[in-house]
Amino acid sequence: MNDLDRENVIEEIEGSGRGEVRAVQSLFEKGITHALTVVAWPGSLAVSHWTDEAWNFLGDARRRLEPSTIRRLSAEEMYAPALRDVHRLRRTHSELPRPLPALAPFTLDELRDEDFIAQDMIARIRDAAPAV
Repeated sequence: MNDLDRENVIEEIEGSGRGEVRAVQSLFEKGITHALTVVAWPGSLAVSHWTDEAWNFLGDARRRLEPSTIRRLSAEEMYAPALRDVHRLRRTHSELPRPLPALAPFTLDELRDEDFIAQDMIARIRDAAPAV
């Protein structure tokens, strides 16, 4: 294999790795967004749906998670965009959202743990949220 071929193979592998990291990160972010939405608007008729979606996205992310991907993920880096997304949703709701924690109240290890279910994440967010 010549140097050019080797460089192309390396670029392909790194590119596919970055794509997989982005895919897993996106699934976790969607799960976190739905959990945050439950806490922000607890009286909504959609709470059950949002909880189910959080559960589904967490499961999808965990199924796609590879050891090489884990090293490139951070709970904080996934929480921050999810929090921004929920703040943008304010425009679509008639009531103001409840306050949400500024930082992720869970770790990456917890997100990876099959026993840390959507309801656990919601409870953790609710417990860490500023008092109303």
